Amino acid sequence: MSYLDNAKMILKNQEKYNYVIVYKRKAGLLSKSNSKNQAKIELVNRLNEKCKNPLKLDNAIVLRLKIRKVTSKEKKDHRESNFLSLIGGTLVIIIEEIKIKITNLKLKLIKQSKSRVFINKSFLKNNTYIDESILKKIGYAYQRRTYGHLFSIDTITSVLKSLK
Repeated sequence: MSYLDNAKMILKNQEKYNYVIVYKRKAGLLSKSNSKNQAKIELVNRLNEKCKNPLKLDNAIVLRLKIRKVTSKEKKDHRESNFLSLIGGTLVIIIEEIKIKITNLKLKLIKQSKSRVFINKSFLKNNTYIDESILKKIGYAYQRRTYGHLFSIDTITSVLKSLK
C-alpha cells in the first residue's frame, strides 16, 4: 500500500478529535471521538469522574488533537510561498491548547493557542493508524516544548525523535 492509501485509512478509521492531558511526566488520553461535541462531553465526564475536587482542575491545560487532511487553501499558500515550505505532509494534527476554568462549580473550556504537526510520508509508509501512545507523546512533546524551531515544519517523526 502506498502512503496515500495509509493516509486514507487513518482518516477513515481514526477518531478525529482526541483530548490529551499532561501532568508532570505523564500524558493521558481523556477522550476520543469523530464528533467534536461527543469528545467534549466525554472529556467533561471523564474529568468529573477522575477528580473528586473540581476546583483542583482550575487553570489546568488540556490538549485537543484534531486529525485532518491538509486543506486546499493550505496547499495553495504552500505553492505561492517563495522561500518557505509551509506543508510537511498529507495529513496534519492540529493541537489546540485549552485551559479549564471553573466558575460556580461549572467547567468551562477556553482555547489558548494552536500548533500543527504534519504526518509525513516516512510515517505514513509504515502506519495505517496513529496509536494512542503516539498521540500521548505528541501531547507531551507539545506541553514540554521539545520540538519546533523558528521556520521549521514540525512532522510527526521529528516530534517523536525529539523525545528520545
